[in-house]
Amino acid sequence: MLQSAINLPEVERAVAQSFFEPYSDYKAHHNDAGVKKMLDQGMTIGNVASRVGLTTQAIRYYEREGLIPQPGRTHTAYRMYGPEVLGRLSFIKQARLLGLSLNEIKQILRMSEAGHAPCCRVRELLAGKLEELDRAIADLTRFREELRRFLAKTARMPDQADTSPQVCALIQSAPNLMSLPALPHAPHAPAPPNRSKTLSIRKTKAARNAG
Repeated sequence: MLQSAINLPEVERAVAQSFFEPYSDYKAHHNDAGVKKMLDQGMTIGNVASRVGLTTQAIRYYEREGLIPQPGRTHTAYRMYGPEVLGRLSFIKQARLLGLSLNEIKQILRMSEAGHAPCCRVRELLAGKLEELDRAIADLTRFREELRRFLAKTARMPDQADTSPQVCALIQSAPNLMSLPALPHAPHAPAPPNRSKTLSIRKTKAARNAG
């Protein structure tokens, strides 16, 4: 059993205890450095998140999507990640910054795991991203010009009366401007929450509170 004298945060101490308990020869004379070394070899999700600069939610999401292997767990169900996950997550993070989707990253990883260098495929994907970006910039440029012209037109239009039944005459008089092109999603954004699951949890909590 770990001794309370070990100067570790309570959560890390609990994780370390659950990790070492199966070993009957674990003695209280292990010092802080020894415990921390073992924790480095079997890192918690919080430790991994802080090292690679991602959220724990993003890491769990990547795990569910099969982008990183399922971690081992202690007998108390704590996730314990090996050091190899740091390189994998850093790769995923960098690929997301280049605009690659999770499916594209998964494809690249599978090629690498199969022993095939994915460099040619990566070049193709990045070239496609560049074309998409060029189209988006052109669409945004056209939209900006249409919006600029309409804004100049509104300067010559009177403000509606406070008693007007309309919400805003300016918007309702606007021509059919081209739609604003869809912009890329922010990197590392976790999956949208499961609304049905969230509502179920809320209903369960409400039922408990009512009881």
